[in-house]
Amino acid sequence: MGLTPSSSEGKAPVASWDEASRCPRCFASGKEVGKQKDGGGGKVIILECHNDECAWGETHERFLVQVRADGTIPDPEPTGQKAFPAQDNAVFGSNDDFEQVREALRASNQQMERPGGGETSR
Repeated sequence: MGLTPSSSEGKAPVASWDEASRCPRCFASGKEVGKQKDGGGGKVIILECHNDECAWGETHERFLVQVRADGTIPDPEPTGQKAFPAQDNAVFGSNDDFEQVREALRASNQQMERPGGGETSR
């Protein structure tokens, strides 16, 4: 792919393509599904996880890899302080609440997938 892991002077640490293209959840190699140019002459590569054992495997969640104009890839690990503090359970009061909603959605999806399950009655 022509990407180099060599560091550019004054820039953040650099990752290899092999390291950067792995799923952030299960670390399996991602499948490239697209790319876009960024404003600085580099590009952003869009990848999907296709590992069925991954939490993202069934949904093929996407993740991004930035490639600089010189072909280097910034280290995916954040090196500075985040702009916003972590907000655990910001939407739901607890993990139990989250799991209840998730289970209700799963049951609803299963019902809708059955023949006639997506129909509504009046």
